[in-house]
Amino acid sequence: MTASEFEGWLVRLEEAYPAYEPPPEAIGMTTRYELCFVESYARDIFSRVGRIVDLGCWFGATTAALARGLRDSQVTPSKQVVEAYDLFRWEPWMDRHRHRVEDLDASFEEGKSFLPEVRQLLDRYADLVRLDERDLLDAEDPSPEPIEFLFVDAQKSWALGQSIAKAYFPSLIPGTSWVVQQDFVWYDPTILSVHMLMWHLRDHFEFVHQVPRSCSAVFRCTSRVDPAVDPPPPDFFTPEMIDEAYDWCFQWAEAERLPYLQGAKLLFLLQRGFHNEAILQADALGGSTSDLPADLVGGMHRVLTTQQSRAENAGHGGDAAKIATIAERLPPA
Repeated sequence: MTASEFEGWLVRLEEAYPAYEPPPEAIGMTTRYELCFVESYARDIFSRVGRIVDLGCWFGATTAALARGLRDSQVTPSKQVVEAYDLFRWEPWMDRHRHRVEDLDASFEEGKSFLPEVRQLLDRYADLVRLDERDLLDAEDPSPEPIEFLFVDAQKSWALGQSIAKAYFPSLIPGTSWVVQQDFVWYDPTILSVHMLMWHLRDHFEFVHQVPRSCSAVFRCTSRVDPAVDPPPPDFFTPEMIDEAYDWCFQWAEAERLPYLQGAKLLFLLQRGFHNEAILQADALGGSTSDLPADLVGGMHRVLTTQQSRAENAGHGGDAAKIATIAERLPPA
């Protein structure tokens, strides 16, 4: 695809987003725009020189959209399928999303596999989907074949970020492969490795697109990631590196999504124990707009309250006081 063809596709995609209707089987926490993006990619862009891999598919919303796009593609059919990986085990945090699956004929209990329900849900795409119950902390790609499209919605801890980068990024095809980081424009403490590891590997990726009204950012692989890559731990990053990393991230966010990335920076500084820098970031965030998103403000205060309580219980009164100062610099919840 030439640069002009790609730009034309993006224009058509922007027009398609508002009218898109997801597959009826699409149960998940991704937005309609994200499902529109992945389906359009599989139908219009995917060249079949590598695999489509969906990491952290939950009940398979992105998997279904990718499969429908693959089925509608005009490219010569091949044996390629959507490889979807997840633990497929019910966890306590999923209880607040139970309403999304209430129409399924199943009971969901902690530790119970819901893989049979996902197989049944995606039955009409059975020839195009391979579901694999896999712990992504095992840093090994199960296939030696290259990856052309990698959707990442599983990077919910630093260890998972390191494992995914080490296992799957070396399989990307320079100049061809795309990576979608579904949590990129978000702030939760569990996903901070997304920003820092993508910045750390920035020489291998270029930004392509932010899916509107979502957290997803799309990158193209520009150079090979060495299989010996050793993604660093969080304590590798200095305040100066964190500044540079988030400046790199900020340049692509939609204006209405930018505060979420600013919140992410604050929480990573806090996580690293850089309290003075976090206070300055709280000033920047609180002064960036008089109308911060309510979910961001409420979420930030919940995290800060938890961190302050932990510092107090550990006898770190000075840290607790600084965390209280950070909370004071933000708008009230």
